[in-house]
This record gives sequence, C-alpha cells and structure tokens, in this order.
Amino acid sequence: MKKTEIIAAWKIDSRIDDKLDVDDLVLMRNMSLHSKYVEWLSHAEDVRRGLEVHRKNLWRKLYDYYRGASTEEDLKELGKEQNRRRLSKSDANEFIETDSIMIELERKLDIQLEKVRILTDIVRQVGFRNNSIGNIMSWRKFTAGG
Repeated sequence: MKKTEIIAAWKIDSRIDDKLDVDDLVLMRNMSLHSKYVEWLSHAEDVRRGLEVHRKNLWRKLYDYYRGASTEEDLKELGKEQNRRRLSKSDANEFIETDSIMIELERKLDIQLEKVRILTDIVRQVGFRNNSIGNIMSWRKFTAGG
C-alpha cells in the first residue's frame, strides 16, 4: 500500500460525524477503525523487518564483492562481474554506501519507515478519538444549558 493511499483513507476515516448522539455506534466505528489500521500497521512492520533483513544480507554480499571475495551465486544475484580490486575494509564500506543497489534498498526502507510512522500516529489518534468525542459531547451539553 502506498503512503498516499494510507493518508487518503485516513482523511476519510478521521472525520467525526456531527450526529454524535448515537454513542454506541460511534464507539463501535472507532473499534473497527482501530482494527483496520492496526492490521495495516502490522503488515507495514512485517515489510519493514523484511527490508531490514534484506539490507543486512545485501550489505554482506556487497562487502564480499568489494573485497574481491564474492561467490558466483552472489555475483549473479547482484548482476555484477567479479571485482578484481581488493579494497580495504573502510574503502569497501564507503563503496557499499554509494552502491546503486544499496541506495535503492535504503530508499525503499525509508519509505517503509515513513509508512510505519504514519500508521503508528493514526492508531494513536484512533485511540484518542473517544476522548475527543466525549469532549465534543460535553461541550454540546454545556452550551445547551445542561
């Protein structure tokens, strides 16, 4: 799911209906919203963890590549020819950080982390909605003279 899709769904789901006199329905909707966004958050976290594992594996394969010690299988997976230069550990680290494959994976990981942050915030907001709705109802009672 894209970040924009998550935000668009929350724009719709975050609206608090003017008809707050039916407390039970509003609270049940909040439980449903919570369930929906917790499920999305759980999936986003699973994807993030998978990307983290992939990053660690890719780092090791690129390290071996830049140190001139790649296996044929790893070279095929990376889509690279054997590196004939044996770089020092510090030089290999620098090359790994600027490798296009690693940069692309880091970009995907950053996007996934942003999704997790957005969904975490949404789940917190859904939890706080009951308080917001209670405050609105109290204000309405107060302004109606009750």
